[in-house]
Amino acid sequence: YFINGGFTKLLCGIDNIDKNGKDLIDILSDIYENDLTHMTFPDPLIFIIKEKMKFDKLYIPTRDSKIYKNPKDYLQRLKDVLDLPNEVEIEVEKNGIKYKSLLSIIENNNYVITNDNFKKMVLLLYRIKANVPVIVVGETGCGKTALIIKLNQILNNGETNIEIINIHPGITDEKLCKFIEKINIKSREKKDKELWVFFDEMNTCLSLSLLTEIFMNRTYNGVKLSDNIRLIGACNPYRRRKGNNEEFRINKSEDNEEDLVYLVQPFPQSLLYYVFSFGRIDDNDEKDYIHSMIENLFSEDEKNLLEITAEAISECHKYLRKIYDYSVVSLREILRFSKCFEFFKNYFRIKNLYEKRNNNEKNNKLRSIICAIYICYFIRLKTQNIRFKFEATLRPILLKLV
Repeated sequence: YFINGGFTKLLCGIDNIDKNGKDLIDILSDIYENDLTHMTFPDPLIFIIKEKMKFDKLYIPTRDSKIYKNPKDYLQRLKDVLDLPNEVEIEVEKNGIKYKSLLSIIENNNYVITNDNFKKMVLLLYRIKANVPVIVVGETGCGKTALIIKLNQILNNGETNIEIINIHPGITDEKLCKFIEKINIKSREKKDKELWVFFDEMNTCLSLSLLTEIFMNRTYNGVKLSDNIRLIGACNPYRRRKGNNEEFRINKSEDNEEDLVYLVQPFPQSLLYYVFSFGRIDDNDEKDYIHSMIENLFSEDEKNLLEITAEAISECHKYLRKIYDYSVVSLREILRFSKCFEFFKNYFRIKNLYEKRNNNEKNNKLRSIICAIYICYFIRLKTQNIRFKFEATLRPILLKLV
């Protein structure tokens, strides 16, 4: 579980690959492995905690388990496993007066912890603690960056001790070295504390040879990194689109002749050993995320409205992925939906006041849900035929709102 990466099977059998039958892109697309979706843990799974020879049992629940009922239960269990306090004392200043206050680091601050990312957090943490380079690969919007930042906050009493380097095609070796030099100096000032260095979208630039040196040798242009630096990277998969290009209305360009889903560079073989696969979010887990991310849009008395809306958004995601490609929607769409929903809710409220109509809050929300779905999903469908089928799919769900 801890040594094998996302491309272990490929790397172990690399000499047996029929190179004449498939090119590298097809091979990476087909053999791209998911560490977690089909993983079954022994019960209990034993972890070594912090000091040598100290053990703890970690029970990871199945989908049918009643042990954990909400995201805070997962967060509490994670803190139990890490042997961290529930609260820390901090100094707060208000109106010029300083006083001591207890900060709860159990609160998830709207970050949703499910069975899925609970396992990812634990496995990532032990790799990071063992000072093994970690490169997280997964579809866009699957929560790679958010998980790394949240895990760092949990370990640092609610604060962050992480340096994020946003990689893009304009990054050069010279710029990257300047970033690393500043971080290296900063890490020496706090030798007693781990500093996480997170390279986001690391396979979008042409400096992979330098990044390989950083991750493999812990040096940049021969300069040694501080021992307390922990290296983490995130990237999108290198794979060819499997959807219908005509439906997408996408033409191949000089930059993307292979019709890749993401415009990224292939990793050197040496880095593939450290790839940790996030894979794709399971439909059930995604529905949990959707439910929690839109929960604050509805009151306690509108639980039925919340459930139906979450079901409708989930069906929208399934439908668009079926028509196009898996990566066409992600958790980012849910944030867009929330913004559109709030916009239309305020619009209808103001419109009713202006036209001197009764302001029916529930009716405003029903109309806002429909309009937000239209903006976020419906208008992205190209042909009338697939729009009709989309309507037919959602109609039974949306009728429950009436």
